[in-house]
Amino acid sequence: DRHVLPHYAYKHRLMTEQEIYEEVMAPSETFHDLRNDILQPEQQQQTCKEQFIGTLQVEVLRCIGLPNLDKFSKTDALCCFVCGSYAFSTDIIYDKLNPAWPRRSRRACIFPLSHAFAKLFVGVFDDNGSGFHDDFVGRVVLDIARLRPQSTYDITLPLRKYRNNYARTRRGAIQLRIRLDWNSERDALLSYLWCPIPKKTKW
Repeated sequence: DRHVLPHYAYKHRLMTEQEIYEEVMAPSETFHDLRNDILQPEQQQQTCKEQFIGTLQVEVLRCIGLPNLDKFSKTDALCCFVCGSYAFSTDIIYDKLNPAWPRRSRRACIFPLSHAFAKLFVGVFDDNGSGFHDDFVGRVVLDIARLRPQSTYDITLPLRKYRNNYARTRRGAIQLRIRLDWNSERDALLSYLWCPIPKKTKW
């Protein structure tokens, strides 16, 4: 048996490897709903013009085979999700090359969607503490348009360091659970009519 991370969610709790696996695969206890976030004043005017036509639920379950980027310990894994103008970060799982986020941890969120051509960016970082620059481990990018609505996906994807080039050095993999829901498929299709020219991003 071993202690379960994060400690605040599982105080003095010991579990077997099988019990931890079942806890990780169980549905998340809490979803952070980004529709309820308070926007900055400069964002409010722009957002009022947007019509939310659906939601994207994202859960990180675990990472597999992360590189060790720390000199005196193992990787302190942190995941960040970005979709549109919204962002979410998970709990930090300390000192693990195969970190897992159990259902009680901060690992799940709900993104509001205003168009059907959005992309989900997922980045994994090695947390170096307050005041220090976190080390970049790898990332994945998902096209929302490729997902079937009202379906739940449990997918494991390789992490990449660069956007368009594959590196020979393995960066590990990430397991995600994703669900897409449209309020109306008609609104999702109509959202393509005002599709802006995509801008290049370095992230």
